[in-house]
Amino acid sequence: MRKLARPGIGEVVVSVACILVVLAALVAFDGRVRERASNLFTQVSTESAGGLGYRLVSLGEAVFDAARDRALAQVPMFVFVVAGGVLFVLMLRT
Repeated sequence: MRKLARPGIGEVVVSVACILVVLAALVAFDGRVRERASNLFTQVSTESAGGLGYRLVSLGEAVFDAARDRALAQVPMFVFVVAGGVLFVLMLRT
């Protein structure tokens, strides 16, 4: 029998789903990220491409600011997440 799906597609879908879950958690717990995410989806701009790019960058900045603040507040959890991320990247290489 032939496989209809390409190998690796399932892993990509799971990885994207995990990233979306982490982003959803940040939106739920951090007001700055929530505000910028709502601006991303509700604000209508006259220049759609430039406005969308600016809003995506703004959301990314809010996510990194929130992650940095949480990392400074909870150093042991941050170390665990970084170690898990490194192990995940090394796992993908094999």
